[in-house]
Amino acid sequence: MMNVREYFDSLLDEMDLDELFELEDQLLEMYYNDDGSFEKYMESHNVDLSMKDEELNETYLTLWVWDMDGDC
Repeated sequence: MMNVREYFDSLLDEMDLDELFELEDQLLEMYYNDDGSFEKYMESHNVDLSMKDEELNETYLTLWVWDMDGDC
């Protein structure tokens, strides 16, 4: 399993940056829709949403959402 950031890093070899940014935007929208589609997508792509950055004591999911929202 990998964390959210590792997942997006792994896509850099498969997609150009515009495609990757578009996917991230789509996934953030799914996350905020809170209908379970985000979790299902991530599970199907072997992403563990509960993994924590021990140094920051936050999940990688929380850090990704903050990054996407521009809060960090």
